[in-house]
Amino acid sequence: MNNITLDGCEFPNAMKNDLQVLLSACPKLKHLELLYPVFSDDATYDTTDLKVPELLTLVVETDEINVNWELYAPNIDTVKLRMSRAFCVNILPKCTNARTLSIEAYTLPNTNIEPCFFSKLITLCLDIFFDRGCMPTVLDLLESYPILELLKLQSCDPGYGKESDSFWDSQQRIFSPSLYKVELRGFVGTIREINLMNYLLKTAKSIQNFTIVVDSDSEIQVVGFPLFRSSMESIFVSRRSEVV
Repeated sequence: MNNITLDGCEFPNAMKNDLQVLLSACPKLKHLELLYPVFSDDATYDTTDLKVPELLTLVVETDEINVNWELYAPNIDTVKLRMSRAFCVNILPKCTNARTLSIEAYTLPNTNIEPCFFSKLITLCLDIFFDRGCMPTVLDLLESYPILELLKLQSCDPGYGKESDSFWDSQQRIFSPSLYKVELRGFVGTIREINLMNYLLKTAKSIQNFTIVVDSDSEIQVVGFPLFRSSMESIFVSRRSEVV
């Protein structure tokens, strides 16, 4: 069996090892999707060893907060995570061989996470809610990919709050020298968005292509755009409905 999709499956305490047993019976599994699995309270906190040595694609969508998985997937190539912040942080260090990573989270932890270096990652997609305190974690994530080539950001900024000038002045980040293209969707022109883009452009000198897709439905007033370098190859700005 090469593909498994589990949609809304329940894993009560008496069956907490069922997922582990199921995967152990599929040693050649290539693609695994777990869509909103339901765990009991006890099962949620237990460590579950998931050994899928030939897994290439992992998709997880869950609202569970404390699922503790020890994932063994040395050949993982593509990871898509749509989940709570705690689980997102727990599973990231298990997927460091991935070449494509997508993270969608309503919020990220307000404290710095321990950097986990994805030495093979070339494409990163981040879909996050820019709440207060999330920026250090965003920068930690961006700094964890030494050969990243493409960064896709889906912004959801409520339009209030921003990091201080001293915060940005104190940052000494090193981003991938291979980062060539950045796409920002859902842009509404808030100060936080602009500051992040300006910092990226200032720090990652390799960026040559920049795409901004403005959220035309937003009621937030655009206060400006990033300071693009004149040496860049292409800059494209459009409304959301005009870009696929």
